[in-house]
Amino acid sequence: MALAAGKLRIIVTGMVDDLRGLFDPCRVFVCPLRVGAGVKGKVASALSYGIPVVSTPIGVEGTSLAHETNVLVAEDPQQFAAEIMRLYHDEGLWNRLSENGQKLVRDELSLDMGQQVLAQAVETAFAQKLGVEESSATGKMI
Repeated sequence: MALAAGKLRIIVTGMVDDLRGLFDPCRVFVCPLRVGAGVKGKVASALSYGIPVVSTPIGVEGTSLAHETNVLVAEDPQQFAAEIMRLYHDEGLWNRLSENGQKLVRDELSLDMGQQVLAQAVETAFAQKLGVEESSATGKMI
């Protein structure tokens, strides 16, 4: 809350039920994480809304997000600021990262993809328990 009172124009929203109102006016999602692990939900949320992301290596850790393909990754404050400005002003780069980010979320992080992975894991577990093999040619249980 102290940051919101300063000249930085930081808005502290608290819990938000619908992110659309926050994401719609945004051009770049900035994620300067220095610590953390696994898939970062806020990065995936921003990508799902088509907002390109500038993050640190920690911010994309545990994902298949790649610099210049789905996101921009910077390791120090100067590079971070430069990447934010480049993304903000380069329409071609912005469009490419927006499209690629949404595609990655759809292909790897969506509910449908999660259901498919879970169903496959359950099927494999039952097959192993029953002593059934998976055909390497078809991927089907035999």
